[in-house]
Amino acid sequence: MRSGWWSAVPFAGMVVVEFITVILIMLCKAAMLRGMSNFIFIMYSSALCTLFLLPFFFFHRATLPPVTFSHLCKLFLLGLIGILVQIFSYTGLNYSSPMLNSAMSNVLPAFTFILAIIFSVIGSIIIALGFYAVIWGKAQEEELVDSGASAPLLQGNNKLEET
Repeated sequence: MRSGWWSAVPFAGMVVVEFITVILIMLCKAAMLRGMSNFIFIMYSSALCTLFLLPFFFFHRATLPPVTFSHLCKLFLLGLIGILVQIFSYTGLNYSSPMLNSAMSNVLPAFTFILAIIFSVIGSIIIALGFYAVIWGKAQEEELVDSGASAPLLQGNNKLEET
């Protein structure tokens, strides 16, 4: 009996997250219709989420891993991307309806997949072009070395080396 309930937990969590997202979008649209700026709404929601998640950061582990400059840069980049996505989403919400915003959030995984395919193809093209550039450079170098062996001044040096 217990395993049946535990198998439904991911599904229930997914439904709860979507429900909360729809409520947040409707509250944001209502606040924007009353004159609230989307930047202020993002600041309030980010501050509230920080206050909610901060205790989990401290009580998650007994010992915290060392924080390096690389980790801080990665965290800053992730935060910047998250804030930019929120700004774009809520600016679009300001110009459209909550229904369109909810529908677009369901299409994001497809956009991510398409962009991953495009960038992987572009990356492989760049690697192939680099490989061909190295081969071309080696061929040019070999031609230069072969043409140097037929020069009259260098032929005397080759005869000395043979003896």
